[in-house]
Amino acid sequence: MAHYQQQLQERGLKQSMSRKGNRLDNASMESFFGILNSECFHGKEFKSVDELE
Repeated sequence: MAHYQQQLQERGLKQSMSRKGNRLDNASMESFFGILNSECFHGKEFKSVDELE
């Protein structure tokens, strides 16, 4: 099992992937993260994870 899959399992998270070749499967999440990125992170630099948190 890949390290990231083990980390997901330990935290009770389920990996989710869209079907191959179907761009609309993730449209709502792509939109959400696009807005999140532009409103919260665009143009900012974080020197560490602690600074980001």
